[in-house]
Amino acid sequence: MLQLLYLKYSKLKNELDSLNTQITKLQQDNEMLKNEIDSLKKGIPAKIEKIAREKYDMIKKGERTIELKKSEDDEK
Repeated sequence: MLQLLYLKYSKLKNELDSLNTQITKLQQDNEMLKNEIDSLKKGIPAKIEKIAREKYDMIKKGERTIELKKSEDDEK
């Protein structure tokens, strides 16, 4: 009986630790997103340009894009 309770406790403790780790990671992600939103609201040009380039694949006049295709060896 005692062993069963200990196993259940151990399992729940591991689950709790895992959830706490996930919460910490999500809190960090939220903070990063808040900072990004603040930068965009303030109209910081470098931030706007970064988002435009990454999310919308935009380029400046005179620039060229280079696409890298994965070979079959890269997928293995």
